[in-house]
Amino acid sequence: MSGAERMGLPQPNPRVESRFFNSARRTAVLLVEAGPDERFWRPWVGPGVLVRQANQGGKAQIIRWLKAAKPDEGEVLVGVVDADLDRVRGVENDTPDVILTDAHDLEATLVGLPALDKLATSLAGAALAAAEARWGESLRARLVRHAELPGRLRWLKVARSPAFDALLFKKEKRNGIDYFDDYASCIGADFQPDPSALVKALCSFSNAQQLLPPKVDLVAAAAALGPVDLAQLCNGHDLMGFLYAMLKEIKAQGLSDSAGLAQQLGLAVERVWLVETAMWKALDAWSKRRGYPVLA
Repeated sequence: MSGAERMGLPQPNPRVESRFFNSARRTAVLLVEAGPDERFWRPWVGPGVLVRQANQGGKAQIIRWLKAAKPDEGEVLVGVVDADLDRVRGVENDTPDVILTDAHDLEATLVGLPALDKLATSLAGAALAAAEARWGESLRARLVRHAELPGRLRWLKVARSPAFDALLFKKEKRNGIDYFDDYASCIGADFQPDPSALVKALCSFSNAQQLLPPKVDLVAAAAALGPVDLAQLCNGHDLMGFLYAMLKEIKAQGLSDSAGLAQQLGLAVERVWLVETAMWKALDAWSKRRGYPVLA
């Protein structure tokens, strides 16, 4: 959280802030989408590097800032944003100072690191080992299987006809955003994915009964999208929601909620893993190219 936010003041425009700080010393501004991203990156940047979030503006706001920035006037900004479904859809990144997460988003990227095993073992221990032995697959593998269908439904919403616009994963409210979070009801016997339950819960959240069987077969429509890299498909909010529900079911200790679990996952990341990610390497390359150190 910036000093302005702590005092209840609006966050200054990062372009203006960058120009101000660069009048005194070489300072880069790292732009990220939201608070959780800001909290993750702050420990990994060097002293003096500013980390600023776009709040509700998200990726689009960051790209606007970067495209409008004037480096020759001291506006030195770089952004790390969620890839979302860009790679799945073949959308090219045409903004040089934008760096995409390795997977769909930050949480999905971290799920692919050993940090997930470290965190899950610390929270669930022997209960997790027993569950994995019973399943015949790892927690990560089963977690990704759970997140595949909602990921495909998100893809369906942006790739097919307006008929699927009624499918909602979040709702804007006066005091913020209400995200679909009923993951516990979408887990079948012994933690198997339950596609029917997920469709029912999501349509209920969306108030979209017209998308329920037999009128529409959402599972079949999502499957018809074809093969896809699941790391690029699975949404971090879905992954964290299912992970929380699964760990809670096996009586893991130290759980608060899915947002808290995502923060714990970020804190479990070790440097030796993070430096091997494409986003870290791209930030390092940007720093060397521009002459503005970012990473600690």
